[in-house]
Amino acid sequence: KCDEEFMAILKNSVWGIGGEEFQARIRDTHTDMVMNVRRREDVALRKIRLNVSPDEILQIVGSVLGVAPEMLSQRIYGSRARAVAAQMLMKYSGMNQRDAATRLNVGTGAAVSQQLTALRADMESDVNLARCVVKIEKLLDTSAELPHQKHS
Repeated sequence: KCDEEFMAILKNSVWGIGGEEFQARIRDTHTDMVMNVRRREDVALRKIRLNVSPDEILQIVGSVLGVAPEMLSQRIYGSRARAVAAQMLMKYSGMNQRDAATRLNVGTGAAVSQQLTALRADMESDVNLARCVVKIEKLLDTSAELPHQKHS
């Protein structure tokens, strides 16, 4: 029952896990940030690690998912590999959705956003996909900690 309640909270908490006051503060912060940028998709509230090169990220994603890194910029029907790559590019190299879209030949930042939404849903029902994403994050976390891996 606790797991079900927790999953419901995760699924329904757009602004984060916390009370109404916390969520209101996050919502207000986001609104302020949106008002100060040209494009809405440039706003990010999450901590971004900036020290893993995009090439290294694509290499690791491809290796774990069994896809050649150059294939991550091509559409593969039914594959979530590009969505995983976009998520990791944003999290570990500091790209926004628009930059990740350009790097992966997706089209627009909005298309990346749609892929990420579908990826989250797929991870809830596909344990193997979720495990692969966790493995990729662990590898990238390790890579991010290495001083010789710093790239812009």
